Amino acid sequence: MTLLDDFAAGYPFGLDDFQVAGISALVEGRSALVAAPTGAGKTVVGEFAVWQALQRGGKCFYTTPIKAL
Repeated sequence: MTLLDDFAAGYPFGLDDFQVAGISALVEGRSALVAAPTGAGKTVVGEFAVWQALQRGGKCFYTTPIKAL
């Protein structure tokens, strides 16, 4: 089972293609910029980044804007 499979198993829904692409970039050690409509599920990619850091024994800081820009 891959890191992506392990992470995705924790959700009651399948991941969209853009989520898989963003997560795959992070797994490969690359940066990811995720652009999708409000409510599409961008946060899942951010949650993966946090999860991956913690799985590796690292630390993570995650922040988002509190109002639409």
